[in-house]
Amino acid sequence: MTINIVRFAQLCVAGLLRCVKERRNKCQVKCVNARVEMFAPHADTSFQQSLLCLSREKHEEEVRRRAQRILEEKRTIAEKKQLERERAAKEAKLVAMQRRITGIQQANRATEYRMQQAKMLQEERLQASEDRLKAELLKIDEASDRRGIILESCRFRTAQHLFLNSQRAQFNRSAIDTEVQARLRRQKERENARQKAVLEEKLTREIELQRRGLLHDQRRLSSVEYRIQQELVNREKWLQQERAHEERLWQLKLQRGTDGFGKTWHPAQRGRGDSSALIRREWNASDNGGEDNAINTYQRPVTS
Repeated sequence: MTINIVRFAQLCVAGLLRCVKERRNKCQVKCVNARVEMFAPHADTSFQQSLLCLSREKHEEEVRRRAQRILEEKRTIAEKKQLERERAAKEAKLVAMQRRITGIQQANRATEYRMQQAKMLQEERLQASEDRLKAELLKIDEASDRRGIILESCRFRTAQHLFLNSQRAQFNRSAIDTEVQARLRRQKERENARQKAVLEEKLTREIELQRRGLLHDQRRLSSVEYRIQQELVNREKWLQQERAHEERLWQLKLQRGTDGFGKTWHPAQRGRGDSSALIRREWNASDNGGEDNAINTYQRPVTS
């Protein structure tokens, strides 16, 4: 944001400088021309040009300094505004955080207050019941001293009742604590079970991916082995065709006759350097690509 503001200010200042520079140049040229015509009508043109250049340079320097000062002022103003915005944003975030913390603290205080009120209400009820029982006992004691045994029994029952109430309240508190701990334990067990299930699912997925990778590698290996077998079969067929071709050539040579020295040609004599010029020429022709012509000449009567 600050960079865009500074750039916009630079563009504005550049346009302002350009306009001011053009106006000042025109005015300066007119003033210089008027002065030159007034004081030195027959002066040298080089002197006029030097005065014009000096006035232009001074004017450009002043305009440049003024534009630089304006640009610096706008830049400082933009930076101050940006700092103020950032400070305001930080203050707003801090205020929001403080409000949130205050809300949480108020909720906690309200919860604690409700718990204290419930505890105080329970204690007040117990105290009220105890006071009521004590008042009844006092009334009974004041009404009849002759019923001491009954009063003693009533006192014992009252004390027993109070003891049972206190024991029951303590048991209820312990039961509530036990239930809370059991809930926390069950929640923790559920979380552990969920994490365990996620881990098992992840392991199962990894095992499945590894198994798929092994199957893919096995398929590729099978395809490579099948390709090698096909290449071996094709090579064997090609060798058989070569042998059949050489056999046909040999039969063809036998049908044509013997060489000039009365010797017959055989494919086994390929590397012996036969002295027959005809066989050597035919063999060289077959080695240099003329084998196809020989095959064609041999197969032509068969195909026709």
